[in-house]
Amino acid sequence: MEREGRKRAGGTHASDANKFHETGPQSFTLTRFLGVIAFLFNSYLGRDEVMPDVNYLINRLCEMRFITRISNPTNISLPKYRCDASSDFVRDIAKSIGIEIVDFLDGNTADLVNKLQLIKLK
Repeated sequence: MEREGRKRAGGTHASDANKFHETGPQSFTLTRFLGVIAFLFNSYLGRDEVMPDVNYLINRLCEMRFITRISNPTNISLPKYRCDASSDFVRDIAKSIGIEIVDFLDGNTADLVNKLQLIKLK
């Protein structure tokens, strides 16, 4: 016997998943932030240049209000942050070091590693 009534919607559609960057700033963990920073420093700094202190960098970005800590201050081991810089500002900064940031905002995370390997920084 067939059930009557409405059928449930089944998950998100592919077109919705590709628009995650249009929903506004998302939170990110310290681990994710450190991964991005490590990638940029390894790709951008010369061999003899000293990597800046990451804690200073995070504090400075918070002071400048480019990122905001959104987790509880007592949560020392797993802090979370949110980017509050405008998308135009982020696009300009990325472009200044040779990255087209829109290439990474299509929502296809499976292809992200391949895209990161193709970056040639200025």
